[in-house]
Amino acid sequence: MNTLFYRLDVFDIRIAPLRERADDILPLSAALLQEISQSFRRPPASLTMRAREALLRHEWRGNVRELRNVLERAAIVCDGNLIEAEDLGLTNGAAASCGPATVPASNLSVVERETIARVLQETHWNKSRAATRLGLSRTQLDTRMRKHGLVPAIAYC
Repeated sequence: MNTLFYRLDVFDIRIAPLRERADDILPLSAALLQEISQSFRRPPASLTMRAREALLRHEWRGNVRELRNVLERAAIVCDGNLIEAEDLGLTNGAAASCGPATVPASNLSVVERETIARVLQETHWNKSRAATRLGLSRTQLDTRMRKHGLVPAIAYC
């Protein structure tokens, strides 16, 4: 393995950052959404025109990894298989923030908790539907609910 590294290290290969390759954003998004859908075992989500415009306006400081994370989050929180600009959670004015997008992205545990809580509320605490929408198994959802202390409110009389 080290031999390969040293052989490749002979040449400097410069690849422009994603923010300088706006023409690549939409084709990359399509490929990434296809890959994400396979990992969730469900049909690929598609982007609305406003979502595409938001992706093109974003600065993409985190490059392709940031694009993948944004799309994966959007695929989880979108309603159905259509990603709206608001689902992207971009904060530089490219898209309006909504729900978990207002939470700093640096704390993934908080983002995960807020996303799971929101999906559970939207599905009226139907764990099977919530798990499907989140791309998790029912067991994985139960584990994450315990981890974050998410329990349905029970009314006592």
